[in-house]
Amino acid sequence: MQIFVNEDSCQVEAEIRLYELRDRQKPDADLLIVNGYPVSDDQQLKDGDRVVLLRRGEQPTSADLETLMRARHTLSR
Repeated sequence: MQIFVNEDSCQVEAEIRLYELRDRQKPDADLLIVNGYPVSDDQQLKDGDRVVLLRRGEQPTSADLETLMRARHTLSR
């Protein structure tokens, strides 16, 4: 399954959960954003999901900020 992690395309197994992804990619991340929305609970990820992993106090990249703004201001279908 293909997802995006901090704007990088990433192939992962179909049953991966958010916390497992965080533990693999950025274990110190304490701000987890899925498809433009902050989440605090573990959840199964779906094909095409966009995940941003941040640590409090860390400055997101301009690409991450643009993606977050676009996701929050786009009408979902």
